[in-house]
This record gives sequence, structure tokens and C-alpha cells, in this order.
Amino acid sequence: MVIDQNVLKGLKKGNPHALEKIYLVYNSRVYNFIYSMIKDSVVCKDLTQDVFLQLWNKRGDVDCSGNFNGYLFTIAKNTVYMYLRRELLMQNYLQKMEDEAGQQDLETEQKLDNVFFRENVMTLIEELPEARKNIFLLYWKSEMSYREIAELLSISEKTVATQVRRTLRFLYERLDKGLLLALLYSLTNGW
Repeated sequence: MVIDQNVLKGLKKGNPHALEKIYLVYNSRVYNFIYSMIKDSVVCKDLTQDVFLQLWNKRGDVDCSGNFNGYLFTIAKNTVYMYLRRELLMQNYLQKMEDEAGQQDLETEQKLDNVFFRENVMTLIEELPEARKNIFLLYWKSEMSYREIAELLSISEKTVATQVRRTLRFLYERLDKGLLLALLYSLTNGW
């Protein structure tokens, strides 16, 4: 069946029977056209309905003597493009939200690891003799140099170095190797 100008004129005037005739002739062709791009029958049915809804909403733009076939399939093509664009934007948004959630989880995990690390090290440091503990805390927490600690405590730099070395050996023997690496990293890069 071919759509004649009288049906198109009826559509343009807002006659719902004209739209029904057009729908009967073009429904399966529009559906197959959309399916060739989307390959999802449920989505294709919805998009096909959207095409005919857009045709009805834009009925005033229909050129009764022009290429109706081209006009209708241009609406169908644009409907598919808009659908794909929305889907792509949604996927990008969801991926971004997922990435941000993953980053927050990673940051939370790192904070918990740092707390766990500090608690383990501090528990072990509490076992040290008081003088060695003080020297190491000045070195580790206050980030003071051997010379600064020696001047503050009125002892030699060699004594400070020996006490720090003994503390590190003590921690090496008792800490999990991963925690020991974290401690060494914090010593070299600041707490």
C-alpha cells in the first residue's frame, strides 16, 4: 500500500485515522530499520512507537508533495541516534559513579591500613625502653635529624643512630614485612 497525498494532508490537519493508515503501512518497515541498528526487539518496539509519536507531533512539518518515505526514515534514524546518545551518556555516567565509588573505597581502605599500621607500630614501640622509645618517636613522628635529637637530649649523634638502628631491628623482627616496608616508607617520605 502506498500513502497518497490525501492521507498526508489528513495527517497534517490532525486526522488520527490518517496516522493509523500510515502506521499500518510503515510500522514493520520502521521496526526493521531500527532493528538493523539496535538488535534489541523490546527497545525497537519502543523506538518504533516513538517515531510515530514524533510524526504525529511534527505533522505540521510534513510536505505532502515531498518525499514522505525519506522524511519518516529520517525521524527514525534521528530517534535511534538520540537513543544511542542517551545510552552512551548513561553508561559514561554510571562508569564515572562506579569509578568514584571505587576510589572512595580505596581511599577508605588506605586510611584504615594507615590506622592499623600506626597501631601496630605504636604497640611495639611501647615495649621499648623509655630512652630508646623517646629517641625513635622524635625521629619518626617529629621527623628530627640525628643531630637535632642529640642536641635536644644532650647525647651523641652516634648514640641516637644506634638507638634508631636497634629500634628498626626490633621492629623488623616483630612486624609483618608489609608493615615494615610501610614504616620505612613513612620514615623516608615523612609521616
